[in-house]
Amino acid sequence: MPDRIEIFIRRLQSKLTRSRVSIKLFGLRKSEHVPKNKGLIIVQIDALSKKQLENALEAGRVPFIKSLLTKEFYRLHTLYSGMPCSTAAVQAELLYGVKSAVPAFSFYDYNTKRVFIMFNPTDAREIEQRLRYKGQPLLTSGTAYSDIYTGGAEESHYCIANLRIRKILRFTHIFGFTVMALMHFYSLARTLVLFVVEIFLALSDLLRGLSRGKDLGKELKFIPSRVAMCVLLREFIVIESKIDIARGMPIIHMNFMGYHEQSHRRGGTSRFAHWTLRGIDNAIKRVWVAAHKSSLREYDVWIYSDHGQIDTISYNKKYDKTIQQAVQETFEEIRFSHAKNPNQKKIGFLARTGLRKSKFFAGLFPSHPLPDDNNPVITSLGPTGHIYLRNSLESRDIDEFALDLIKHTHVPMVFIANKNHPEKKVEVWTEDGHFILPDQADQVFDTSSVFYKEMVEDFIYSCKQQNCGDLIMCGWDKKTGKCLTFAVENGSHGGITTEEAEAFTILPTQTSLNELGKGYFRPLDLRKAAFQTVARYSSHAARTYKSRVTGHDRWNRNGIRVMTYNVHGCVGMDGKLSPRRVADCIAQYEPDIVALQELDVGRERSGKEDQAMVIAEYLNMEHHFHAAMRFSEEEFGEAILSAFPIALVKKQGLSRYRNFSHLEPRGILWAQVEPVLEKTEDEYKDSVIQVLNTHLGLNSKERLLHAHELLGKEWIGSPHCAGPVILCGDFNAMPSSKLYKLIQKTLTSVQINSKHRHTWFGRYPLATIDHIFVSSHFEIINVEVGDSYLARLASDHRPIFADLKIKFPSIKS
Repeated sequence: MPDRIEIFIRRLQSKLTRSRVSIKLFGLRKSEHVPKNKGLIIVQIDALSKKQLENALEAGRVPFIKSLLTKEFYRLHTLYSGMPCSTAAVQAELLYGVKSAVPAFSFYDYNTKRVFIMFNPTDAREIEQRLRYKGQPLLTSGTAYSDIYTGGAEESHYCIANLRIRKILRFTHIFGFTVMALMHFYSLARTLVLFVVEIFLALSDLLRGLSRGKDLGKELKFIPSRVAMCVLLREFIVIESKIDIARGMPIIHMNFMGYHEQSHRRGGTSRFAHWTLRGIDNAIKRVWVAAHKSSLREYDVWIYSDHGQIDTISYNKKYDKTIQQAVQETFEEIRFSHAKNPNQKKIGFLARTGLRKSKFFAGLFPSHPLPDDNNPVITSLGPTGHIYLRNSLESRDIDEFALDLIKHTHVPMVFIANKNHPEKKVEVWTEDGHFILPDQADQVFDTSSVFYKEMVEDFIYSCKQQNCGDLIMCGWDKKTGKCLTFAVENGSHGGITTEEAEAFTILPTQTSLNELGKGYFRPLDLRKAAFQTVARYSSHAARTYKSRVTGHDRWNRNGIRVMTYNVHGCVGMDGKLSPRRVADCIAQYEPDIVALQELDVGRERSGKEDQAMVIAEYLNMEHHFHAAMRFSEEEFGEAILSAFPIALVKKQGLSRYRNFSHLEPRGILWAQVEPVLEKTEDEYKDSVIQVLNTHLGLNSKERLLHAHELLGKEWIGSPHCAGPVILCGDFNAMPSSKLYKLIQKTLTSVQINSKHRHTWFGRYPLATIDHIFVSSHFEIINVEVGDSYLARLASDHRPIFADLKIKFPSIKS
């Protein structure tokens, strides 16, 4: 009864959510794609390195992300960003599958003969058009928020490549705006409070900056930018993405840029940058909860960063000149065609939201062709600067040019790309001498990173691209470990240090990712996994689950994990019918053998699906099903699933007694499982586990009669039921019951040496009625009841699982 009350309340709540009302209010259509396909939400935390994430986790600045890693079966992986390590390059690789699509965030384009800056909408659109010819877009039929490219999304908001006149939150009229404001009153009030807090922090930052000799005008300009990017844009993205989740959009990509903005301004390790992570963490929490409450489709939520950010020293401040001026002074006899300094104007908040007309961007981001005079061009934005000679020097003079740059501009390294000579290798000049890549890469790059070799290969590949500079100035000094940036900033990326290239992914354990033994992933790997995830459940599972169950390291040499789970017809505590969600819940705990009760097969109420088969296919397990009840062609019963070879021994209904003939019939399923375990020469080679699964009734007298039957000669007392035995099921009996004590005389409960954990019902379990009993052939290592978000939601019971070790008898001579 308590579970039904909660299901009713949750169903009512789901129909009255603000997102659902918004969909009807603004006439938004729901996803046309098959809802059985999995949905995917990809959250990008811009510029957060893995190192800084680990610092934030340790300091408690991202409590929700920490809870995902400790309670919700997410895992932290290293993501190598590729080269160059910039958002424009990483998103091109993830969204279109194109590596090193741009040589830098700002570069000279030989096709159009002008300088591209990737926060210029015209330039971003041009690059995306080229990407469309090279790779399949990832976000087709989906939504993109605050990205550089749209990724082929059906709807894109605040994306640089598609900045148009947009109505924020899809407001179409005054009435709609008013209703939305009222519905999101809490969110708006929360945003207002955060707005005030950020203003206060920004003013504090201003005073600190002035005390260090900062320019008052620039500091004042930073305040609205900081508040807009760190609060307003983030909150708009959360509200709108929750609407998209309620619509069942198949794939959503969103980019939170608050940390990126702050770390550029004050450095990646600054407390101001880390302060923004609290707001981002809370935003991710709200999106994650909305995804798991979705009534249209199941969603996975992934979190990743595109690259890292390091603390840097501004070249302008250190030498009181720009790098362009320094190069010009070094080579006075050469006239340089200078691109407009991209740091003079940055993209404003109104531009990000798309409220301004697209014509405005032509003035905000001037992008005129340079004079066709073959003068060299310098682009610099971050710790790398590209020099495009445009045939102004003979090839024999380039080495001398590079060496003079080292001497007179104090740039630590200069690379010679030799892009017009594929047979030549990339050369490097430093104060210590001349080196060749890849042969002497250890003299230039950090060799300690796990992706060192691939990083060098990617850098060389990038150097050979058409739009790469003939010479590349690099601000990193390997000897001192310090880095110059050619922009006015205290944090930067796009160079060749490990922290810039070492990003991260945080993914559910069941995600299909293959690192091929590298110890890290790159955006291409993430892209492949994303395509697999949004495919049908069965095809996704077939690639992943079995290899994890049979191949992962167990807690001991002969360990197996057994689970029993009453799945309530795959109807969760929110009233949602979803065998795939049940499968996701099971997959979190990685069991080897699973006993399931209350499964529908071919029933009208559950869409005529074979729930046992759906779950088994998702988990890539073999299974056997027994129908305890039949209604014409509809069946209801229990199943045993196994990652190991399994054979059916027997299945049938338990006896019907005259006094209880009006009660629901009960049954039992007996299967033989042959585990694949490591055994020494002193142990038996052929081991078989007898697994029995049942679901007993609500009448205590009938249950006791059935318990005697289970222990009798037809089942557990049978000579064929010798060796290791496991009896699982929903017994509807507490540990204090006669039934429990009767079974304990023959078998042992896995909870015998621990406090009994409650398994029913749902979020707040009150009783222990699901049990696992084992024979003396097993050593009980560990027992747990599932407590993840899915475990509390997917059924009115919690899954209980035990880690068992088989005690093989020694062979006596």
